[in-house]
Amino acid sequence: MDKNNLDIINRIKSKDVNVKENTGFTLDFYTSWALYNLGEEEIRNYIQKKNRPLSTSALGIPDYTDEELSEKINTDVMIFALNAASRDVDKSGSWLNFHDTRSASHDQRLLFEFLDTKFWGAYMSDLFKDVPETNSKEIKINNLIKDMKSNDDNEAKRNLKLLQFEIDTINPRIIILYHAKARDAFNKMIKEELIKIPDNCKTVYRPHYSMGEGYAKRAKALIKESKEIYGE
Repeated sequence: MDKNNLDIINRIKSKDVNVKENTGFTLDFYTSWALYNLGEEEIRNYIQKKNRPLSTSALGIPDYTDEELSEKINTDVMIFALNAASRDVDKSGSWLNFHDTRSASHDQRLLFEFLDTKFWGAYMSDLFKDVPETNSKEIKINNLIKDMKSNDDNEAKRNLKLLQFEIDTINPRIIILYHAKARDAFNKMIKEELIKIPDNCKTVYRPHYSMGEGYAKRAKALIKESKEIYGE
């Protein structure tokens, strides 16, 4: 299917797609793209200097117009973490999730995952939006799946609809799942036929980016998958 990237951006930003009722926050306030204010050479310099933290400005997403953004994004790839705790999502503008510029943020480790891959510009989201829980151990996947299958209107079913909307909109060739619980939840949703992914779409699991892998190791993590998808 041919993709119109500007149309994809407009669909994600649509006011008809609210994460929660009566909040006014649309999906773009909870999602982002793997685009950053630094280039490949700068990333390699950080790897050589070993665990030197990135500057906060480097982690920010460039201030593109929608038209400029449409030329930069990579709709072959979707990246999902488990949940977005409401207190951790900067909703002062679009596309700020996964671009936390605070010094304590682990978001910076994502940059090194994509070095030497063609996954730059990927769509980034959480399986469960606006779930105010930082401790992933408190997120009960089986309970969420049960709620998704119920006849009652609930938050889990709303998240399920948003997730399918994102997958249908992006139509990816690869989905990268960060966190064992994200992998387990995603696999259970597929097994229970609660969601559908495109034919021949590959799913890849990675440990959560808060884990303490070195930058050099992270920079090699997804190269194999990139080469398999793009034939290089």
